[in-house]
Amino acid sequence: MVLQASSLNELELGGFLRSKGITKEQLAQWSAVCEGANAQKVVTSNQPDREAQKKIKKLEAELRRKERALAETAAILVLRGKAEAIWGENEVD
Repeated sequence: MVLQASSLNELELGGFLRSKGITKEQLAQWSAVCEGANAQKVVTSNQPDREAQKKIKKLEAELRRKERALAETAAILVLRGKAEAIWGENEVD
């Protein structure tokens, strides 16, 4: 309706509004809503995605580091257990 009415002159606009059963005020409100909807910024930036990807990479690196540390600790405990089984408790004075 707003698009159709925008191309009409005052005389044609009056007839158009009467034929559709709407008032000039209603058309003005609809026009304002349409302009407001088109004026809103649409966020198409990849900035949030980039930040999320950086955070994911950082967390994955930290996870890998912790997994390596855990594996190393587990290996040390296994070797310590085997050493104690072979040579007995190590007594340090």
